[in-house]
Amino acid sequence: MVLMVTGALGAFYWYVADSLKPQESGSLTEEIATPPEYGKDLTNILVLGIDYDDNPEEEALGVQRSKNGNTDMILYVQFNKTENTVHMLQIPRDTYVGTDLPTGGTGRINALYAHGEDQENRVQNLAQVLYDQLNLPVDDYVVIDMQMLKGMMTALGDQFALEVYIPVTMEYNGSRLEQGYHWLQGEELEFFLRQRKDSSATPRGDLDRLNNQRYFYAALFKYMMTMSWQEMVKLMPVFLQYVETDISPLDCAALGVAALNVPAENILMGRLPVYGTQVKADGVNWVSGIAIQETADFLNEYFRPADAPVSAEELNIQLPAPVSEMGAVVDPEMSQMGTDGTVADYDETQDAVDSGSTQSAA
Repeated sequence: MVLMVTGALGAFYWYVADSLKPQESGSLTEEIATPPEYGKDLTNILVLGIDYDDNPEEEALGVQRSKNGNTDMILYVQFNKTENTVHMLQIPRDTYVGTDLPTGGTGRINALYAHGEDQENRVQNLAQVLYDQLNLPVDDYVVIDMQMLKGMMTALGDQFALEVYIPVTMEYNGSRLEQGYHWLQGEELEFFLRQRKDSSATPRGDLDRLNNQRYFYAALFKYMMTMSWQEMVKLMPVFLQYVETDISPLDCAALGVAALNVPAENILMGRLPVYGTQVKADGVNWVSGIAIQETADFLNEYFRPADAPVSAEELNIQLPAPVSEMGAVVDPEMSQMGTDGTVADYDETQDAVDSGSTQSAA
């Protein structure tokens, strides 16, 4: 989905070059880029979704969001050109990175973009921590204003709806979505993307919200694979208004074309392994701790070259509390992202989709 967006941007750049806004998020340093010996095969892109809305829960705790917004969607995308794969890593917004870092006092990774020391290069603030603590290189970035979804709805008109599979019936504060396939518009779609309060539908809060969002990504990917050129023309002003990237127009187009050739079985998405019980950082803000050994194993398997593993001891992950207080580890729950809008559990042992996956019944 991300590569398709960047491809669309690149393809139309020559017609709208003068309309591109400056790279307000700055530039990335060479020191965190993919090592040259692997750069020919791998491209690592950091995708951030910026939410500028105030959070009532944070306000109640005295935490005020910066005018720069928080990165409430953090997605690490690795494109392996040689193996023709796309592996994506979801990073929970409440992931703990340490209270010694500039996070507005929250200790959360989603506040680094807004509160980091380098306000000229705000993406660098977050990318540097991924490199320092998880040893994940970052070559380029895509920053998306979360208002883009509303912009898409406005540009395409009332007739536009996205067919999304709802994995479980969810209800909160007067809004309700039934399990199954539904054509979603506007507020319904936003409700689905944000929902983490229904204790029966999303008992694990943000972790379940991230899993639900995989169905949205798959649905959006399917739509963008089949959109007409007329729809693409309508969406270009929206992309230009709400999407910012340091990827050159030519590289955007090349990535988009290359992404079209990636088979569905090679598009995988997982989540950073974290402990299942949130704790309070400095007794104030609820955060999730990263499971160190499980993270090392997961990243070595899916996001590192086979000849360049990184041990748990080499990671610099910060923990907010003793392991005994943070509960059991929640595994990455790797999914296969079908180009037909489906999401299925990935079973590497069979090199196929497990027949008991959440989507197989759909």
